[in-house]
Amino acid sequence: MTDHALRLLRQDRRLAELAAFPFDFDLARAAHGHVEEVRLASGGPLETVAGDDTGGTYFICADGSVLYADSEGAAGIIGSSVDETLELVRSARLARLRTSVAGRRRGEDPGVRRGDRGRDP
Repeated sequence: MTDHALRLLRQDRRLAELAAFPFDFDLARAAHGHVEEVRLASGGPLETVAGDDTGGTYFICADGSVLYADSEGAAGIIGSSVDETLELVRSARLARLRTSVAGRRRGEDPGVRRGDRGRDP
């Protein structure tokens, strides 16, 4: 494995905890595996490296790219390396946090989408 970030996460528990929360790249969840078998069409090997709190799992492919499989059966390559994947995950999480904070400042309920306001459940 040549990914610098993954090496650091595996060596430093504090960094691994930070990746797990708030960025939802949890190395400890790798031990649980995925909810169902995940295979590449090519038959190539996959290494489970992390999971998230929604039941999704991150895998490293033989070429170093990262495949993400969600708990609903969808999967796809999301990065050419773990380093690139972590940058994507971090950026996406920070964007969600900014959106949530901005909504709270405007007095919006973060659990309610804009189009659902005022509608009966």
